[in-house]
Amino acid sequence: SNLVLGQPDGSGSQTNRLTRGNRGGRVYDVVGNRLQMLLTVRDSRPEVTSLELDGGVNGDVVFRESTANGATTQPLEVRGNYLQVENADQPTAEFTLHGKPATITAAGMSIRAAALRMNRGESKAWIDSPGELHLPMKKDFSGKPDRKSTRLNSSHTDISRMPSSA
Repeated sequence: SNLVLGQPDGSGSQTNRLTRGNRGGRVYDVVGNRLQMLLTVRDSRPEVTSLELDGGVNGDVVFRESTANGATTQPLEVRGNYLQVENADQPTAEFTLHGKPATITAAGMSIRAAALRMNRGESKAWIDSPGELHLPMKKDFSGKPDRKSTRLNSSHTDISRMPSSA
């Protein structure tokens, strides 16, 4: 069976949140040794509100999105040893992933580190530790369109926090 979570923007009917098969939303393949979910029943329908996936000793966790409408962009794929998803039924779903390394790939980009975090609604992923970032570039550093397939690769061994402005 397939697990379909709510749309990232919060739209869609309740039936798109937890269904079997393709009904238009996002469909996820989940692989791991232990899966724990918290379901909340709303309007007589179950919704996944949190999820924990553990790969066990030396095991891998895979959380892979497959688009129901056959889109051509690279879908979201999360790999690591342990995955936690909070507020899975909300546009602000937060993913926390641990691995050696943990990896998130989507739309041609990838980010790798021992621990990763992601917010689905903001399409934002970040790390608070050393890691790597690989991004496809559509423009060169002067702002001109880049006709060849160029990737920006960045490796960080020391993370410094910048104070947030008020």
